Amino acid sequence: MNWHGLMLTLHLFFDMLWVGSTIAMAVLLLGPSKTAKIGQEKGNAALELYQKVANPSFSGAFFLGCLLLYQRPTYYFVDTKFMHGKLLFAVIVVVLTHVLGAKAKKQSESGTENSSSIKVLLALLLLGAFLTSYFGVVKPF
Repeated sequence: MNWHGLMLTLHLFFDMLWVGSTIAMAVLLLGPSKTAKIGQEKGNAALELYQKVANPSFSGAFFLGCLLLYQRPTYYFVDTKFMHGKLLFAVIVVVLTHVLGAKAKKQSESGTENSSSIKVLLALLLLGAFLTSYFGVVKPF
């Protein structure tokens, strides 16, 4: 395997860790809590997942993605233009990850939750992750 293939594989590995842990974080925040203490514990677990898995794996994916773009910018932005769409949806997923991380922090401090907004954020995250994958695999233009 060449260096480009290895970096691409690692980039995708970190992407899977990042998005998977963000989904798990949202699911933790979604379930009903009988008491504020349970809500706080769920918030703590989600915050720990954000800090120890989602954020570091995002950093790895971002770093490797930048290296990949730096190595072959003409391929990604001129010869094939799929990266424009892929990066748009990837940025949306990044923003949603950090919004969910902020919600986890808030819930870990107060124990209160807002399931309806988490459901919307999770649905948008799933859609954004799907569209990012679609543009990366299908390369529609």
